[in-house]
Amino acid sequence: MPTRIKEITDYIDVELELLPAGIKIPFDIFIFEEGEIKQFLKKGEIFSFITKETLKEKNIDKVYIKTKDKKYFQDLIFEVNPKEYIDRLLDRYTIKNEFYFKIEKECLDPELPLNLNLYVYDGKNLKLIYQCNEKESFSIKNEIPDGDILIAKEDLHLYEDYLLISKEKNQ
Repeated sequence: MPTRIKEITDYIDVELELLPAGIKIPFDIFIFEEGEIKQFLKKGEIFSFITKETLKEKNIDKVYIKTKDKKYFQDLIFEVNPKEYIDRLLDRYTIKNEFYFKIEKECLDPELPLNLNLYVYDGKNLKLIYQCNEKESFSIKNEIPDGDILIAKEDLHLYEDYLLISKEKNQ
């Protein structure tokens, strides 16, 4: 019998190790088992240490969440472990021997001053869209162009501070 490959659409895979145990999960969790995707935990249920160990014993090293829940997942990881968020979740780009990190447009608050440079990358060209002025911060009020929004490696600590301020503001 030929091997059947089932494409998993509308879901993103998440390393099991990234999910913190012992907390209520703000999204549904799915596993791929017996050739199909199955709901494993419902939003609001506790992802316990025992549950995590059970998955490991079944040799499941990744779980799935719906693509629409990616932001909730990123928020959870940032809240629980900001260093892990920065180190493992932000996509990295190397453009002309410089390192950049992709950030989500949804994380940018138009009411919150921003003190770092923002770039847009359309797959070919890197363009500075906001330049930080050391004397004054600026707020994002204009339409953000299409493409990936990037920050330079040296601004990573500033972005982490920005996210913490944004989180405090929204609580």
